[in-house]
Amino acid sequence: MSPKFLVPESTVSEQGAGGSYASEEGEALVTLGIVAVEEQESLHVSLWQSQDGNNWGTKPFAQFSQKFYVGTHSLMIRLEASHIQARWQVNRWGRANLTPRFTFYVFIEPLN
Repeated sequence: MSPKFLVPESTVSEQGAGGSYASEEGEALVTLGIVAVEEQESLHVSLWQSQDGNNWGTKPFAQFSQKFYVGTHSLMIRLEASHIQARWQVNRWGRANLTPRFTFYVFIEPLN
């Protein structure tokens, strides 16, 4: 499997999910890149697996810790299903506009 974007660079203001991508079993490195963020907001990205691309279960198999700042973060995972999907949740607090706004991407690359 060559590197694939689970989420191409996108600007989001609400929760969502990337497309379903075919994957191969084995170890992989998932990279989350946060390009732009506003004050007082958080991004939480989780990874989901499915054998058929339809049933994703009730909880993620891996997730990044909640993020608040621009930066790049990597996570080593073990794929055990034929499909993978990235999902995200955003949150904003404070007195100003309460609509969160993050620009980020997620890609996966095989290690074996």
